[in-house]
Amino acid sequence: MVGTTRSTVILLLLAGAGQLGRAEAQRAKFTITPFVGAFIPTQELGAIDLPIGGSTTTVTAELKTGAAFGGRIGFTPAGRFGLEGSYYYASSGSRISLGILGREDDASVQGGSLKVTFQATDGSSTTDVILSAGVSGISRSGDIFRLAQAVDQFDVGGVVGLGLHLSVSPQVTIRLDGDASYSKWSWRGSIPNSGQLDLLLTAGLGLKFGR
Repeated sequence: MVGTTRSTVILLLLAGAGQLGRAEAQRAKFTITPFVGAFIPTQELGAIDLPIGGSTTTVTAELKTGAAFGGRIGFTPAGRFGLEGSYYYASSGSRISLGILGREDDASVQGGSLKVTFQATDGSSTTDVILSAGVSGISRSGDIFRLAQAVDQFDVGGVVGLGLHLSVSPQVTIRLDGDASYSKWSWRGSIPNSGQLDLLLTAGLGLKFGR
């Protein structure tokens, strides 16, 4: 009898702890997530005019994949929908090509987004799938952009995202996120440029704060 009562008390305490953890998770309103990852351009920038050898030459320009770091700030009221803003900096490389000739230089990218998020799972487990969509912005810098007189131009586009979030405690979440951003590089030359599809793959640690 004593053993049965003790087992019942332990089960009730464990259930209460679980309910408390879920309640704390539901009260969490803000999430700050520092992250590291990779910036991956999927397309060439296109043709640009550069002053080479005393004359203007049309070359093909592209950015290279580079390491990225940044952060996300999220706000989630009651329910599955929320808002999230992000910023990242990527140290990339650039390449210009003219026929079989080419040259590589340093380049960097800064960007961010403002998205609506939706928790696709019901929250009954420690793993959640998050869908998101919104607006993005990107600014590219480096030698080729300086020569093309296109340094620090800010291009606005759209972004969709997919996240896998693993809760390790009511306040801490391991996050794996991927964003696909589409924008059009606003080089002010006479040659039209194609749209740009860039990927940002990140891993971070989400820190939750409630009221």
